[in-house]
Amino acid sequence: MEVSVRTSLLSAMGTDRVIVWCGLVIQSPHYAVASLGYIPEEGGGVYCSRWCYGSPAHKYGLRATIWLVEVNGEPTRTLDDFLRVVERLGNRESVRLKTISINTKPKVFTLKTDYHYWPTVELRREGWDWKYVEHPVAA
Repeated sequence: MEVSVRTSLLSAMGTDRVIVWCGLVIQSPHYAVASLGYIPEEGGGVYCSRWCYGSPAHKYGLRATIWLVEVNGEPTRTLDDFLRVVERLGNRESVRLKTISINTKPKVFTLKTDYHYWPTVELRREGWDWKYVEHPVAA
């Protein structure tokens, strides 16, 4: 008998990069989430670990413990994929997000960006320090 098993690369250092976009705290799936044994079949996705009260994410019904697998129909398998897609979005632009919850249920949300109050920011570990990067808005 032959069994094929997909593996995922997990960091032993824990979370080393976080993106806050429209009030969602987004990261690669951390060890505790991956140990639950569920990574979306779409080839991964970025994991929403938290949301901010009063943000566009809150207003349009997105919550924590979901994977974002597509933004406007484009796959978001990694944080870099996610940033490439959202950096092309303008302020107050409607966005379609395909999500998969931790109990494997897919759902599509639409939200409107608000980069004036909720800019796209990234926190990235560099050695022992954290670097803060604010990403530009599309013109």
